[in-house]
Amino acid sequence: MERYRTRQYVAITWADALRLAGLDGTHVEDIIRVSDVELIHRTEWWAWWSDLKITTAFGLPQDLQPQGLSPDAAQLISEAWESDVLEPECGWPLLAEIRQILNRAEIWRGEQRGQYQPETWERLRVLLEADREAILYRVDHGYEDGYYCDFTRDLPSGLIDLG
Repeated sequence: MERYRTRQYVAITWADALRLAGLDGTHVEDIIRVSDVELIHRTEWWAWWSDLKITTAFGLPQDLQPQGLSPDAAQLISEAWESDVLEPECGWPLLAEIRQILNRAEIWRGEQRGQYQPETWERLRVLLEADREAILYRVDHGYEDGYYCDFTRDLPSGLIDLG
């Protein structure tokens, strides 16, 4: 399979890439082509590929709906994708490798800031591929213009996980 990326869309055929480039104003020479990739997982908003890249799902055929990631991995990726974080600190590939969330516990919550969700840190004990366990930390908070959600391997200095 081939993948074509325009400014706002992704396609799997050159003809669709040209059509979508016309919609978002991407110059033909700026369409990014990647060959020999497979679509692993697709949601309404994002798509995960065999080259360990995440893209928008906008532009993909509606009948192309592989579900190759675990439900927990897809949920965590969606939490980050739908927020204002550009890429989780731990990386998209680590989130995609999650087979199951074994335990999830809040370890710190900031003060309430009016109508916005306070900064919150959670510890996630997860099962990865090859039956390896890992600890990830999830931080999120709301603000006037949006929502932030990130996943890290380490806590910031000053925050202690007693779990």
